[in-house]
Amino acid sequence: MTKGKNKRFEELGINRWSLFFNDERTESKYREEYFNNSIYSFRLAFVIAILLYALFGVLDVYTSERFIKEFFTIRYLVVIPFLILVLAVSYFQLFKKIWQGFTLLAYIVGGSGIAIMLLLNPSNLYYYGGLFLIFIAGYFFIHLHYLFAISAGLLVIFCYNIAPFFSASLQHLSIEHQLISNTFFISANLIAAIALYNNQLVARTEFYQRMLLSLQQIRIKNINENLEKKVAERTELLNNNNKALKQEIDYRKSIEEKLLVAKEQAEESDRLKTAFLANMSHEIRTPMNGIIGFLDMIADPQISQNEREQYLDIVKQSGNRLLQTINDIVEISKIEAGELQENIAPVNIGDTFSYLNDFFAPKAQLKYLAIKFKNGFGDTTIMTDSNKLESILTNLINNAIKFTEYGSIEIGVTPQNDVLEFYVKDSGQGIPADRQKAIFDRFVQADLSLTRGHEGTGLGLSIAKAYTEALGGKIRLKSLPGKGTTFFFTIALVFGDHQTNVTRPELKNSPNAIPQENIRILVAEDDAVSFNLIRSILSPRKYEIIHAKNGHEAVQLFTEKHDEIALILMDLKMPKMDGIEATRRIRELNNTIPIIAQTAFALSGDKELALEAGCNDYLAKPIKRNELQNKISQFFTRKK
Repeated sequence: MTKGKNKRFEELGINRWSLFFNDERTESKYREEYFNNSIYSFRLAFVIAILLYALFGVLDVYTSERFIKEFFTIRYLVVIPFLILVLAVSYFQLFKKIWQGFTLLAYIVGGSGIAIMLLLNPSNLYYYGGLFLIFIAGYFFIHLHYLFAISAGLLVIFCYNIAPFFSASLQHLSIEHQLISNTFFISANLIAAIALYNNQLVARTEFYQRMLLSLQQIRIKNINENLEKKVAERTELLNNNNKALKQEIDYRKSIEEKLLVAKEQAEESDRLKTAFLANMSHEIRTPMNGIIGFLDMIADPQISQNEREQYLDIVKQSGNRLLQTINDIVEISKIEAGELQENIAPVNIGDTFSYLNDFFAPKAQLKYLAIKFKNGFGDTTIMTDSNKLESILTNLINNAIKFTEYGSIEIGVTPQNDVLEFYVKDSGQGIPADRQKAIFDRFVQADLSLTRGHEGTGLGLSIAKAYTEALGGKIRLKSLPGKGTTFFFTIALVFGDHQTNVTRPELKNSPNAIPQENIRILVAEDDAVSFNLIRSILSPRKYEIIHAKNGHEAVQLFTEKHDEIALILMDLKMPKMDGIEATRRIRELNNTIPIIAQTAFALSGDKELALEAGCNDYLAKPIKRNELQNKISQFFTRKK
């Protein structure tokens, strides 16, 4: 049994007697965390101790009138002032280094005070209770290290026993009385010490396990990075070997054909799985084929500038299509994992329709479609999740434009009792009756054949359905093949008259106060490729770039050079300290510096989290040149 315990301490790297970590860095991290977790309860315990020490002085008037002068001196001139001193010092930065020592002194002073009062008036039971409270407070509430607590407790007991030898007024106590008192005090001290030892051992064990978990996560990240590197090397090899690429494509096509044959013979679930695999292969490989193929064409020095620009447009379109596919897969994964979160805030229906009209009107005009918005609700504000509402409408309008060759598209809203009902009506090809229920399932489209004429993952309606239900509503449709389709969905109707709770810090200086030349920008970005892209985008504007590779370094650089920095680009996901925490630290120092968040996650809720932390704006990766330049330009202006 002893060998097993020793092995446990060896695995944790903890000294079994002192409970200190053998590694100094680990011990230092634990002490800092222990202090941060303890300081609030520590202060509360001292406030309560001061109040109790003072209030119990009232009882002295009735129970110890003979010693009222001595008790007053102990309580109000020694113990309470010292406790107040320790409490006041706890608000200074230096206290973190000396808090255990100061707490030990406070424990000894408070305990000794009660011990002396107990010796002067041994017949009063509430002094015994006071000493027991001192033991308990020292061990559990003021977060003393167990060795300090034991030492302080034994020292108080020692003072209790040695005091009669130095004061004639205390020598009246009988040996029997002292033995009984010591038995109780020593027993209480030992029992509390054992409990405290085990509590602190458990706390250190949990801390060590969390630290190991963090290290494992870093290892996993490194493994993933190595895997991504291998995938990139494999892709480059395939690009350099056209013959091998053709064989690979032919092989995968034969596999897909076999899967399609098997699909017709399998159950519905297997059929959907096969359709998903074929669809994902198409949706990923098709834009990747355009990206890789036309990048190879762009590298040809003999092509004209006009051709190069055309090829670049195709690469951008393929990249956007691939990004949308990935976003759909990420969103549906969050839905299936039950991780949907609602960010409820005021939403103006009129503003939402105006934004959608501006966004989709150009797309509709490309197909000569008329698009109309009918707002039967008026310019009214409701409380809902703006991102989810816009996502539902965007998916439905995208589908309407995609599947309508001629005619019109109508979007409207009307209030109905305690819900708002939206609809999206098109004059497109319609949906067959036997497919109308299934299209809301994952990875399903009305046309599952390889010859379908429309791209897409088959996730849009599934996402729309999940978002509608998250907003307290339902979705349905009416459709006749060849005559069009109308989608209806409802959301809970909750009126709102406040402003959104996600606000951006207001800049004290006017955006026109700083000329857009010779501006120094701090870029917090741990990924070298992303940093080089940002630097390349900004270099034509003659900005001076300062690079911080993590959040901690960004805070440090801003602290040192805050007078020289005009704007910060803050990546949200970084090692050592993430961008959210770094933004909060910088906002504690400066509330006017413009901060633009940037992240590769771009999931729902990220934008609100960034703005709540103190960012002025938000930029999702992949970063686009015009978008980045426009977001920076909104804070500055060029000299005339």
